[in-house]
Parts: sequence; structure tokens; C-alpha cells
Amino acid sequence: MKNMNSVEVKIDLTYGAEEEVPQKYGVLVATFDPVKQTYSKFVITFNKNLDAFDVLYDQPVAIQVMYDTLTSPVVESKHNDWLKKPIVIENFEMPKHVYVVSVSSIPGTGVVDSDEFDL
Repeated sequence: MKNMNSVEVKIDLTYGAEEEVPQKYGVLVATFDPVKQTYSKFVITFNKNLDAFDVLYDQPVAIQVMYDTLTSPVVESKHNDWLKKPIVIENFEMPKHVYVVSVSSIPGTGVVDSDEFDL
């Protein structure tokens, strides 16, 4: 059930911040509960044209929002569905923090993380 006081926060995710011009990784919309001071839902839309994602093409992947021991539930996706439609991660509580979005192949051979962002 959605808290009527919840706030949606939109973050433009980047990739390659150390480069002169970072590329667009995707967009994350986070649902924030100002009473609990936690996030409870993430909706992530990935940039299907990001070259870095080529290593993950046609592989089952695991997607999560994380930083050190703070980790959202993992969502698995197959057949490049994660590039075709938004991924929803919900039913958790995470505090305000610095995070990355991580997409990794299920065998763990390829990982593409977003740049860090404040949430």
C-alpha cells in the first residue's frame, strides 16, 4: 500500500563519470517515505543504447541498487527484457545514502555499474 505522504525522486543515472563526457546510464525513480526516512521502491529505466551494456546482451542478469552492505532486493531479468521495459524493485527499506545501480550477468562474468549518486 502506498503511503499518501510518499515522495518520488527522479535521478538521471550516468556511466563513466571519470570520462570527459559521461554517458546516460538510465533513469531511476525512487519512492521516499518522509516519515520513516527510507526508500521503499525503485523503478529503473535503462539506456538500451549504452555501449557498456553490450557485454550483457542476451544474458540473464541480476539488477540491484547497492553500496557496500546496503543492498536492495535483486531482480533477475532474461532475454534483454531489462532493456525493453522499466525494472521495478520494491518491498524493502533503504536509508538516504550514496548508491550505484548494478547490472551483472548471472554467471558473474560481466558487471556494469552506474556512477555513484546521492539518494
